[in-house]
Amino acid sequence: LKVTLAAPQVLHVELHRPDKLNAFDLPFWEEIRSCFGEIADDAEVRAVLLSGAGRFFTAGLDLSAAVAVTGATSAGELDVARKALHIRKLGKAWQDAFSNIERCGKAVIACMHGGVVGAGLEMTSACDIRFCTEDAYFQAAEVDIGIAADVGGCSDFRRLSATRAWFESWYSRVVECHQARRCSTASFLGSSRTRCK
Repeated sequence: LKVTLAAPQVLHVELHRPDKLNAFDLPFWEEIRSCFGEIADDAEVRAVLLSGAGRFFTAGLDLSAAVAVTGATSAGELDVARKALHIRKLGKAWQDAFSNIERCGKAVIACMHGGVVGAGLEMTSACDIRFCTEDAYFQAAEVDIGIAADVGGCSDFRRLSATRAWFESWYSRVVECHQARRCSTASFLGSSRTRCK
């Protein structure tokens, strides 16, 4: 993450792995959790812009991080029960990271462009306002690789909108910006990244 002051009392938190399409690696989860924990305690901050560097807002979960989810470090740790407990523990920590965005007590504005994929789509559901550019598209790609979308987005987006476009996004279809705007996945549609920020 790259954190800068965008204006008086406004922080800019930028996902900053443009060479990896801002995919969420293992350190990201602790960074985002602690970043928004600190923002919650900062009386000077009134609003937060959340954006992504490069051509994507985010590609979601870095699949090399997903491999670590099983927790198997030796042949003795490969039983199903231990894997399930490790996945549950990690999933709860990841959910908590995104919940910190929602609980920080500041207006959090997601400024999205390009791809908003997988866990990135779920992350935006914790934001108060979601701006997107006309090149933005949304996709819950987890279903394509057989994993659950389980870091908060399913319940958060259901609360925001129960339209057909929302349900289609969760079945791995690509939802374009105009459709996202109609179903409240995006609050505002701008012509450029500069206009969204």
